[in-house]
Amino acid sequence: MVAGAFRLGLTPKQEPCDRTGSALSLALGRATDRSEIYITNHTNHLIFILMHSKTMYHSKDQDMLAELLTLRASLLSYRAFSVLVGQVLKYLGYEDIWSSNRHHLKGRTTSGGVDLIAFLPSPAGNVRVLVQLKRYDRIVSRRFVDEARGAMLRLGIPLGVLVTTSQFAETAHDAAHSFSGRPIRLIDGTELGRLMIQAKIGVIETRDLHTGERGIAFDEDSFESLEAACRELNRQEAQTRKEDYD
Repeated sequence: MVAGAFRLGLTPKQEPCDRTGSALSLALGRATDRSEIYITNHTNHLIFILMHSKTMYHSKDQDMLAELLTLRASLLSYRAFSVLVGQVLKYLGYEDIWSSNRHHLKGRTTSGGVDLIAFLPSPAGNVRVLVQLKRYDRIVSRRFVDEARGAMLRLGIPLGVLVTTSQFAETAHDAAHSFSGRPIRLIDGTELGRLMIQAKIGVIETRDLHTGERGIAFDEDSFESLEAACRELNRQEAQTRKEDYD
């Protein structure tokens, strides 16, 4: 396990939502704070979310909802996004998922190129999996696949997963499957949104009051609750570090 890691145990509903203001409205109000959120590139995304967040989606028409979920995930803080991806991985069958000690998207870390560590059950025992997160708007190039494989070789990890809120370049797909000794699974933004729907992450079951028809809808409360839980963890850890320093 990576030094300083913490186990992912949050669920979107674990903490009460911070009702001092909607996460979306707060993000819009911080339009100049690029260190907090890349709002310059996401203003249209926020408008899109606000326009479609109350729509009910049926099982045959969920592509828009998947896009909505991916866009909202891209606006999460780094820690909240890592927890969300951990929940998706758990749905896919990965177990014992741990986060590195990295709390921000950019900057050097002591985690050795690792965002999450997971284990995949197999007949021979649990296999360790390196997970890297790319919360990007731009296309993810082959370079990131090569870097992930380099980290896998360095750490002796046989499997890898790269998760992005955008898309992978064709050369990235080629690189992911070109070395059978260290295969890497790529989960792009389209697949991420669909997996969130399947795992019931960021959605809520609803019913049309007029027709009685059932469907699912975007659940902003779950994202806000997740962010609130992560902020509280950050606060507790900062307080612990302060007490240790004092």
